[in-house]
Amino acid sequence: MGIMSYLRQEWKRLFSEFLGTFLLVFLCVSVGLPWDKDFVGRDINLDISLTNGFTVATLITIFGHTSGCQINPAVTLSMLFFKHIEPKLAVLYILFQCLGSIAAASILLYLTPPEAVGGLGVVQPGLNVAVREAFGTEFVITFILLFVIFAVSDKGRKTEITGSIPLAVGLTVAVCSFVGNNFSGACMNPARSIGPAVVTRFWDHHWIYWVAPITGGLSGASVYHKAFRVFKAEITTGTADKNMHNKLLE
Repeated sequence: MGIMSYLRQEWKRLFSEFLGTFLLVFLCVSVGLPWDKDFVGRDINLDISLTNGFTVATLITIFGHTSGCQINPAVTLSMLFFKHIEPKLAVLYILFQCLGSIAAASILLYLTPPEAVGGLGVVQPGLNVAVREAFGTEFVITFILLFVIFAVSDKGRKTEITGSIPLAVGLTVAVCSFVGNNFSGACMNPARSIGPAVVTRFWDHHWIYWVAPITGGLSGASVYHKAFRVFKAEITTGTADKNMHNKLLE
């Protein structure tokens, strides 16, 4: 199948990744723009964290049925590593995620008054935070994020997980953002970082926000997949044990 035929076949998934990442970057970057004189020195960590979390939860609800709402190269590469997505589609997902991010940052720059642009959401290590500390923070919080994503999407736990999957992932993003903002900016998403970097042409420490989330995400997904994933045999055994327990109670 040619590339154009493949694009026509998968256009809905690819457009979902583009639009989902566009909305993610537009909303999550805009909340951190320096709109007023008191912005400098004001703690907006909670504002940013809640926006990040609720945005991700909402986007999963909207686009989960089309593309899985990965909107994050770290998620896509983890899914690819464990063969939950084919390589060609994974490459296109990442491309459209990055294009969505760049489009969002470009439009946000156009719409924002010059005095409120600031750094346009370019992710950087926090004040007095060393590169290794920012890298370690991004690694750990993305480890947690992918661990949770693989846990709530485990097909072997369909009957066990009765809560809201979008809310579980969104709350994880919010908590990790709240913890990591002052250390590294709590990006957890290479696509989130590339849009503002391209538009502002500011690339200092940009590599951190690709390497750390990807390696941290792969590590988190691997730990869940190898140690905690539910297999069919475990499901059968668990059902049999439950049935036996019920019989003993009768």
